[in-house]
Amino acid sequence: MQKMNIHSLTYFAIAAKHLSFTRAAEECLIEQPAMSRQISGIEKELGVKLFTRFNKRVELTCAGESFYREVLDILQRYSSAVYMARNIGSGSNEALSIGFGIFDASSAAEPVKTFSAMNQNVTISINQYPYDKLIKNLVDGTCGIVFCPSNVMDNLKNIETIPVKIGYRSIIVSKTNPLSSKKILEPKDLEHLAFIVQSDDSAKYSAVFNAFCAREGIIPRTTISANTLDAILTFVEADFGFACMPSFMEEMVNYNIKFIPLNYRKKLAHVVASLKSDDNKAVKRFMKMCAEHYRISFDTYK
Repeated sequence: MQKMNIHSLTYFAIAAKHLSFTRAAEECLIEQPAMSRQISGIEKELGVKLFTRFNKRVELTCAGESFYREVLDILQRYSSAVYMARNIGSGSNEALSIGFGIFDASSAAEPVKTFSAMNQNVTISINQYPYDKLIKNLVDGTCGIVFCPSNVMDNLKNIETIPVKIGYRSIIVSKTNPLSSKKILEPKDLEHLAFIVQSDDSAKYSAVFNAFCAREGIIPRTTISANTLDAILTFVEADFGFACMPSFMEEMVNYNIKFIPLNYRKKLAHVVASLKSDDNKAVKRFMKMCAEHYRISFDTYK
């Protein structure tokens, strides 16, 4: 029996994405029976069922959902590894892996652009991760540089952080929601609404999420998971509930939604971070550049 490899994992991920072996086979340009055999082979090797089969569709089991999240991470890392190896092999002599969270694309864009222009011999890979995986990737060395809110770095040691963007926590609601007429929200205003959060992020269930709700006095009716920023914004625009975002996101969002502060404004820094012990020279130069050109002070921020 053939063991799992990157191709079989790719087949599984595509089948999990479509929840259809037929559509997955079409995307992979193979026959449907071949796709079924690939999935069955993985299940046999693992000793668990990844899909529940119905007449014309499939659903992921709990084991399948867990496996899917990890496989996506493996495939993303594999793609980055191939890209870096090929570029270094063709002449680049340094590599830098950068990760960012769901709300940090704008924090990362300008520093990455500047660094790339100044260091054209460095092969750079950039990937977005849920915040729990982002921090794990920093700690284990998968990412040399990460962009994230400062509070997700709490309790970590050996970390250097530089604030590159500062904003206020805002609640976003649909402009069709009656709350959109308010200038400031109280926690009790949100109790009857669903809290829309990023899926595949353990912060949803962790002390970080619970502490945020407790600190803000928010008791959501339920939570709804969305796997991308656009998915979160779409849920909000459709008035499924509310979400929490940094205030600086307002100028970048082209949706029919309203940003409203809570009953007090608390600044939150979004930072660039690296391991102090990382001896990658490209990492050191990136952090030095950010310290010189992109550091933002809480005291001077208005």
